[in-house]
Amino acid sequence: MTCAKTLMMVLAGGGLTGAAQAPGHIWCVSDEDVSGESSGTFFQPFSGCTAGAATSCTINTEARYDRIAREKSVPINRTTGQIRVAGGEPLQLTAGVRCRADSPPGGPQDWGARLVVTSLFPAGQAARAPVRQSG
Repeated sequence: MTCAKTLMMVLAGGGLTGAAQAPGHIWCVSDEDVSGESSGTFFQPFSGCTAGAATSCTINTEARYDRIAREKSVPINRTTGQIRVAGGEPLQLTAGVRCRADSPPGGPQDWGARLVVTSLFPAGQAARAPVRQSG
């Protein structure tokens, strides 16, 4: 059996977006030896801004505390995304770096990189018309 709860508050305006997810908690109790018991608290705030019509910059954390192992993980991510058109289809290309403010013993350390490609599906009329990149 797994139980979870979460609450998110998002504020946006003037090209800035910020969100704070209320600390959530997931717990699982299983009779199977494979998955066992888990109990974790997490917090994932983020802040972002847009530059021009097609570029976004964000910073966030994905902090988690394992209550059974008494270990915490606090990665901090910084990303920049750009909307581009490839083959007539809009995509968001995102690149970023990750550092670890805290990590459990034997867990990931130091820096990391992130590359993401996201397909965008415009709603309404824009979905039926071909997308053209200006400039």
